[in-house]
Amino acid sequence: MGDTEIGALRAKLASRVRSDDYRQRRKDMDAGFSQYAIARDVTVEPVTANGVRAEWTSTPQDSRDAALLYVHGGGYVIGSLDSHRHLVSEAGRAAKAWALALDYRLAPPFPAAVEDAVSGYRYLCRAGSGPGISRLPVTVPAAVWSSRRCWRSAMPG
Repeated sequence: MGDTEIGALRAKLASRVRSDDYRQRRKDMDAGFSQYAIARDVTVEPVTANGVRAEWTSTPQDSRDAALLYVHGGGYVIGSLDSHRHLVSEAGRAAKAWALALDYRLAPPFPAAVEDAVSGYRYLCRAGSGPGISRLPVTVPAAVWSSRRCWRSAMPG
């Protein structure tokens, strides 16, 4: 992307009206991403992953022995299953894996989001969970990985 294109993108982003209220930002994000519908061949299956609301997305081509854990970005303040469903389903398609998206608790309070991400990861690691998974590509925001002690405690065995 050239300087002109980057400048145009920055101008477009700066022109958007943004609320100072995080609750309104959550609504705005869901509304903004609602324009991206999931493909017709995507199956969405709501689940509870160790107490965390979540959903599996899959396509007919996805391998039943692979899963992708998707923890959406948004600084632990905005984002939801609704705002990221299309992205999650297409990430799963690209990985040829089932994708599990977590609807983790948004801040405040802290560290609820990290606790929910760990619960979702443990759900995947538990024998017999999901679609019979043996391979786990995982994608999570960097802030979650920075909580190394938390993730070390989540690792199986």
